[in-house]
Order: sequence, then C-alpha cells, then structure tokens
Amino acid sequence: MQQLLNLCKKARSLRGYKLSQLANLHQVGRPVGNNTSKGWSGQLIEQVLGVKNNSLALPDFPDLGVELKTIPVSLDYKPYETTYVTTVPLLPQYMTSFEDSVLWLKLRCVLWVPLIAKTKSISVQERIIGEPFIWQPSNQEKEIIKQDFDEIMEFIVTGRIDNLSASVGQYLHVRPKALDSYKKTYTVDYESNKIITSPKGFYLRTVLTKQILKRSLEI
Repeated sequence: MQQLLNLCKKARSLRGYKLSQLANLHQVGRPVGNNTSKGWSGQLIEQVLGVKNNSLALPDFPDLGVELKTIPVSLDYKPYETTYVTTVPLLPQYMTSFEDSVLWLKLRCVLWVPLIAKTKSISVQERIIGEPFIWQPSNQEKEIIKQDFDEIMEFIVTGRIDNLSASVGQYLHVRPKALDSYKKTYTVDYESNKIITSPKGFYLRTVLTKQILKRSLEI
C-alpha cells in the first residue's frame, strides 16, 4: 500500500508541468517529426515515474499490479482519442479466457496521467500534465469489457478476422497496431489454416475513458 501511495504522490508532483519542461528537467531527448512524437509522451512519463518493466505481458509496475496510461484531453478533460492497451492475440496458442488475458491484467488497476491541450493539434511537447489518478473498473465496467473481449475473440477464433471492424465492442475495440502498414503477422482462417494479417491492438473507446475521467475527477 505504501508503495502505491508513493507512486501516486510522485505522479501528482508532476501536475502543471509542460512535457517540454519535464523533458528538460530529466534530460530526456525530444521527438523529431510526427512519426516519433505519438509515443514520446508516454515514454517520458514512464521514465520519470521509474517504469522498468518492458514486458508486454505485465503491467508497467508489476510489483504493484498497476498499468500506466497517459491520455490526451481537452481543457475540460474530454479525451481526444482512444487509448491503446495491448496487442490482440491472433493465434490459438496465445488465446486465453478474459480473466487470464493480458488485457485484463493491465486493466485491473490503472494510473491515468491526463495530458491537457487546448486543441488536439497542439504539439505533444506543449501539453500540460493534469491530475493523475488511480482507476479500477467497476463491476459493470468489467462486465462490458469482458463481453467486448469475448465478442472480439469469437471473430478471431472462428476465422472471421476480415469481418472484425472497429465498430465491434461497446467499451473496447480493435484496430491495426503496426505503425508500418507493411508489417504483417499470422492468424487462422475458419479451417484453422494460417493466414497473413496485420497486427491488431485492443483500444479503449472514448465513451469509457470519458466516463472514467468524469467519475474519478468528479467533473
């Protein structure tokens, strides 16, 4: 418990900093060009808060069971975009139940760090750190996320990945993950034959993150 309190205290000490100021303070290089700026803010916060785990299958703070997520928001804390959580398992040997999934492992407890910008187009470096907070899904939120997960995985297990669109899921949805559109991986078709597809990621819809922000920050 004390470790979690210390983490929250450290995160809250960052409130009000521009990301450029934080980068200068901790001697972290700034991104060059749009292709590298999207993940830079998350990597900066991870470095400042002491994230040492690089495993995709564990939360960022494995000893605490806490995942770290930055979220770009407007001045009134409305999320600008969906939030990436983890990769989607596309082969049978990596598929599990929801309770045993990497997705749920990462969503059981999240330290959210809002990044405030007047408009979505403002430079990442000019965004200001807002009020960090801890979130754990309510029973209702968990149940809806689980339903979305099961529905999405049903498409993949039955070889219908080509029919899996971003419209599937109430709180959760799937989008191509690779920045490089030429990157490919494998999944299976309806006859369990390996086929080539693009890597996919689980993303939280803004309808959920808006709800999380409103409830957690009482706005």
